[in-house]
Amino acid sequence: MPQYNFTAEEAVSILGIRLAPGRMGKLDYKGNVFTSCIACASHDAGHLNVRSGMFHCFSCGFKSRDVFVNLPETAGRVTENAPVKEVEEEAEASESTKHKCYCALLSDQMFSLNKNTVEYLKKRGMTEETARKYGFRTYPALDPLKDFDRRKSVANRIMEKGISTKGVAAFATDKSGKRYLCHKNGEGLIMPIISINHKAVGLRHRPLVKKDGVKETPFSTSGKPGGVSAHSPAGFFCNWENNRPKDDSDGEYVFQNQRYPRKHAFCVTEGPLKAALLRQEMPESGPVISISGVSSIRNLEGILKEMKKMGYLYCDNYLDMDEFIPFLDQKTGKMLEGNPGVARASNQLKRMCAKIGLKCFRRKWDMTIEVNGKKFKNALKGIDDYLVYKNKGILPHTLTDPKEDAN
Repeated sequence: MPQYNFTAEEAVSILGIRLAPGRMGKLDYKGNVFTSCIACASHDAGHLNVRSGMFHCFSCGFKSRDVFVNLPETAGRVTENAPVKEVEEEAEASESTKHKCYCALLSDQMFSLNKNTVEYLKKRGMTEETARKYGFRTYPALDPLKDFDRRKSVANRIMEKGISTKGVAAFATDKSGKRYLCHKNGEGLIMPIISINHKAVGLRHRPLVKKDGVKETPFSTSGKPGGVSAHSPAGFFCNWENNRPKDDSDGEYVFQNQRYPRKHAFCVTEGPLKAALLRQEMPESGPVISISGVSSIRNLEGILKEMKKMGYLYCDNYLDMDEFIPFLDQKTGKMLEGNPGVARASNQLKRMCAKIGLKCFRRKWDMTIEVNGKKFKNALKGIDDYLVYKNKGILPHTLTDPKEDAN
């Protein structure tokens, strides 16, 4: 494996991305640093090792063993080579097997919805009723080494029920051949991802206290013996009818005081937490589809075709409003009109819908709020922040230091 001798600044300049703000954008002793994502342009979810070139985005799941390979700028910057050890992963399990396994995991004695998680969700505007409706649970704070046996016990209890964990992204195999549940850093929120067929096909974890800039990650054992990638599946937040998303969009659809007289609509947004809040605050909007990040929009085409077959006519795009917020291109130094990653995703969604025969609408909202006489620009870039602030008066979690954000 090549070993490079880039500084953090040189590495992000070559890749056309930027360092994460604050201490997250500082190299650690192993050569790791947080950056924006190469694929989805997420602000601080990219994790880069400037010595090996390994990259992983905790937002969209994009990963690479060596992002510097074959780039002309790497000439003369390789210090040594070491053999790459390949890890054999399992074949991905069927949707039915995943569903049985994840349902058993979420009903295991180790997982519940505790008070800390309920309070965290209330601060974000979500009711306990909504959290329980969509199967949210708490991942307890576990030590990666001391509590390893507890994670093996979870796998054992599931397998004792005759349910296989092979090919399920949350599980891998240790040196002794025993199956275990993947580790997540700190107490957090578990959010199941439900497919269009009403099957649990994945899990995502959101720490109650953000560490090192990590907001949300999938349960994935990619790169581990007996593990498998999570593959960033899309999730549905809706009512169900015959194990399909129920068409319950209201005939008179209201958004920002405008009325849209139609039915047969559904929405697309980023992340299960936003999707659940959108569904909670605007149930008349119809089923809500969550994607793990804007780069995974490409995985929606098959789902959009299924929605069209079921009689849906309209797709409402509620991706974050980053595409309308000025964005500094680290590679050129130019200020762009908006985040190009989100803009590309919006355009791709519109093209896919047009190809299939769906009408796609880009929904926009006012991102500015006023607190104690001070205006804060771009404070409501997420549809969840907008709706919760509008309906409940809860300030967005991103609004921290008024001195920095006020104009």
